[in-house]
Amino acid sequence: LTDARAGVERVERELRALQDRVRRVEHDRERALRETDEVTQRMEALALERTQLDDALATAVREQEDAQGAVDSAQERATTAVSELETARAGDRETRERESLARADLFRADEALTSLQGRVHALEQLERDRVGLAPAASRLLDERDQFGEGAILGPLSDFIGADQGSALLVEKYLGNTVHAVLVRDRGVADAIGEWHKVANPGPLLLLPLDAAPEDVAGEPLPDALSHLVNAAAPASAWVRSLLGHVRAVQDGLAFVDTRGAVWLPGSTAGPGPLRRRAELTELRSDLERLEQLRHEASVTSDAMRDALAASERRVLEAAEAAALAQQGARVAAERHAELGRRVVRATKESQEAASLAERLAARAAELTERMMALDRDAASFAEHMQSHEQAIADARQRASDAERGQDEARDLRAKWQVEQAEARARVQMAVDRERRLTQEVATASQRLAQLREELSELAQSDGALAEQMAAWTLDLETREATLTDGERSLFDAEGAVRLADETNTTAEHALSDSHKRASAVSDELHHAELRFTELSGRRTAIRER
Repeated sequence: LTDARAGVERVERELRALQDRVRRVEHDRERALRETDEVTQRMEALALERTQLDDALATAVREQEDAQGAVDSAQERATTAVSELETARAGDRETRERESLARADLFRADEALTSLQGRVHALEQLERDRVGLAPAASRLLDERDQFGEGAILGPLSDFIGADQGSALLVEKYLGNTVHAVLVRDRGVADAIGEWHKVANPGPLLLLPLDAAPEDVAGEPLPDALSHLVNAAAPASAWVRSLLGHVRAVQDGLAFVDTRGAVWLPGSTAGPGPLRRRAELTELRSDLERLEQLRHEASVTSDAMRDALAASERRVLEAAEAAALAQQGARVAAERHAELGRRVVRATKESQEAASLAERLAARAAELTERMMALDRDAASFAEHMQSHEQAIADARQRASDAERGQDEARDLRAKWQVEQAEARARVQMAVDRERRLTQEVATASQRLAQLREELSELAQSDGALAEQMAAWTLDLETREATLTDGERSLFDAEGAVRLADETNTTAEHALSDSHKRASAVSDELHHAELRFTELSGRRTAIRER
């Protein structure tokens, strides 16, 4: 039976192998047919694609030539734009330098103008405050309202105008006379005299207008001091009288009048009101000139700022134009490079298409030969399958006869296997029971040992507890004795406290009866209070204990 089955299986395996080979051959033949169709279709599509690639290659070559011209033109524009940018930057640098110089000039003009304005303001403040004027004249001007409106016209220096040199000569000659005050008439001068007696402000020179001397000596000298100043009405008569008949010699070291008298002035102190007014006039003139210069510098600076802004715009526009030109050159170069790559890629694709067409033709021939070989193999396999099918039928008949004998032997074997399994089960049950009993004996022995150890530990604990109970009993008796002593001491202390209270009461009554015994009773009371405090503290402590 085994040999028959083996033969049947061997023949069946060979048959299945032949069937598989037949199926594979048919599958290969179908696949070869499909590949042949696909190759044919691809060859047709490839021919069309090669035509398109050739057209695209020609177009790419033409575009590349055009792009080369665009690259040359863009590079030329970029070069021109860069040159214009450099020119604009050079002009911008020159404009910046000029603008910086204009700003420096404006800054210096602002500094000079600010400094001069400070000096002018300071001198104007000194002029308003009449600094340098004689104290009596300054006080008279402060109190001028009490003499009536128009009674006091002002100091002489207010009516004289001169330059710095002339003011110096006039101040040297006049001395303190420069602090004289012009008044309306002699009546006002008399009223001021009464005021001067009372106020006593110091030396004061008054020049009444109605007392101005007549020019009895003739016309002023050609080089008189009066020609060096401008005298405003109504002080012109007094100025001609004071300065019209005297001239300066040796640059103001001496003065000579028409009589021939020589006046040698002393060294002057700081600038007087005439020189301060002359300096203020010159400073105001300088201030106007500096303001004009500052205005011109500001206009120039604004113009340079506008020119700088225009230059910056030109530089920006030139930079943008250069950037655009360079960007155009880059774009043109990139396009030219891209077209070159497209030409290379189209050439490569055309070559690859030609190579692929050759490979497809070779593949089509190969598939044709393979299909012919597969047809031959299919015919051969069909003959082998017929011979193997007959062998399989004979082997199956022999296997059927052997299977019937095998069924009878299998029934006997099954019966014997059942009996053998039952015996093995009974033996296994006995072995398992013996193992469980052994485990239970071991577990009981361990539990017995544990119980014996627990009994020993309990015995030891009982002894320790007995000793602890005896110690606690002894400690309790000691504490009770201590408590009894404490209560006794507390009772004695309370008696002492009551006695101290009675003594304190007696002392207080004695104190109220007589102040003579105050000192002794006070000491006794103090000691009693101390004792009371001590006993109270002891009582509190005993109670707490």
